[in-house]
This record gives sequence, structure tokens and C-alpha cells, in this order.
Amino acid sequence: MLKKEKHPLKWLAMSWRLSINKMALLLMHSPRQKYDDQRIARDIPVKVAHKIGDAYDFRHDVAILYTNSPYVIAIFTDHSNYDTISNISKDIYEVLK
Repeated sequence: MLKKEKHPLKWLAMSWRLSINKMALLLMHSPRQKYDDQRIARDIPVKVAHKIGDAYDFRHDVAILYTNSPYVIAIFTDHSNYDTISNISKDIYEVLK
């Protein structure tokens, strides 16, 4: 288990680990995503491959952001909205770009 960092965005970025199989699965399905301008991708000026998911009050998005140093981000929410996901994504992009 990861030690919880004081900065929540740093903890979020550090907490996501992908195996090769999960990365391949994400890449395989991402180009089929129909919501390319929502959630993680909304305010990001680089190519984004992502997969969204909604169930009941849960809103999720997992993405690869193709910056100069590509990174993976996963945002899972409960009783939140798409704007929250977009804002978190933009904050992380601004730190890592």
C-alpha cells in the first residue's frame, strides 16, 4: 500500500499502476471511445486515448495522455460530475506538462 502523500494529486498520480496486459487492453479499446472531448480530455491540448465508465452515481475515466513524457491517469468518482473529472485532469496536466 502506498503512503498517502500530503498533496492529493501527487498521491493520485502515484497510486495508479498498470500491468502490460491492462495497458494493452486500454490501448485496444480507447480509439473506439465516442466521448473524446469530455472528462479527462476536455481541457487537454494533447492527444488523449481514454475509456470512460458510468454506473449509478459513479463517474470514471482512465486515459493515456500523449505529452512529451506520456502518462496514465485514472479518475474514479462517487456522487460527482464530469466537470470534476475535467478539473482534476487539467490540474494534473498543468503540474506534469
